[in-house]
Amino acid sequence: MTNILRIYECKEIFGWTKGETRYSFSLLPFGGYVKMAGDDPAESKNRPDEFLSQPIKKRFWIISAGPIFNYLFGFFLFFFIFMMGSPRFTSQVGEVKPGFPAENVLQRGDHIISINGKEVSYWDEMARIIHRSKGSLNLIVQRGNEKLEVTILPRRDKGRSLLGILPGGEVLKVRYNPFVSFYLAGERTLELTILTYAGLWKLVTKQVSWRAVTGPVGIIYLSGRIVKMGFLPLIQFMATLTVSLALFNLLPLPVLDGGHLFFLGLEKLRKKPLSERTQEIVQDIGVVFLIALFIVVLWSDFSKISLWRGIP
Repeated sequence: MTNILRIYECKEIFGWTKGETRYSFSLLPFGGYVKMAGDDPAESKNRPDEFLSQPIKKRFWIISAGPIFNYLFGFFLFFFIFMMGSPRFTSQVGEVKPGFPAENVLQRGDHIISINGKEVSYWDEMARIIHRSKGSLNLIVQRGNEKLEVTILPRRDKGRSLLGILPGGEVLKVRYNPFVSFYLAGERTLELTILTYAGLWKLVTKQVSWRAVTGPVGIIYLSGRIVKMGFLPLIQFMATLTVSLALFNLLPLPVLDGGHLFFLGLEKLRKKPLSERTQEIVQDIGVVFLIALFIVVLWSDFSKISLWRGIP
């Protein structure tokens, strides 16, 4: 049922045909697609093996396969990272931001040992507790040879609690067994899912500026910087990017897989597909929207290059 399986985009470099399928590698190492027989109503010959001849349930799984694979691939990359050894910042304070609750309470070099009686060793677990807190926090802090107990009332900002502290440069490489790695990979993937959709919602509702979005130029630029940091940071970046792209692709926008799934849902409810003309109009609107979005993100990328150059 597949006519073309293309790895990457642009002009074909090389390829081969097996059966009725053309396997193709193209010039630009970005993206790729699968063109199935009969996926365009204008080209359909009503053969039983064509895409549009399949029942809704089968078409649903065919369309969903790409995003599901990307999502699971990101999960297994996270699993690999935790198995190999995940670099984690310790709970050492590297900077206290002026004007925030921690000012004049915590100092650079402090090690936070526990929060509200719960022991913490790493920055990410500590940050999670702080962000989710609703009231005052009781901290046990190691300052040199002295152990202190302090109470701080965090500042609420956009649904999170903040103390105004940044991590120090103390990093430990932590390895986990397969069972713990599997759990942590699932937790990280789920957390990224929530953050991605929450971030998109904040963009739509203008709680966050579009300048916060990173596009293709930013991804390429940051990839080059991350490569210099080592193999595992690069894999972690790839995992984050893969999961994020899978989630974006599931948005109910025309042209994206989520848009095709939305059309299938309408077909299921109406007992018949939308007219070919209606689908063309909606798809054209979707293309214009994505091009406009691409231009905005591209402009944002170029405007932030000087900022990225300042990243240590």
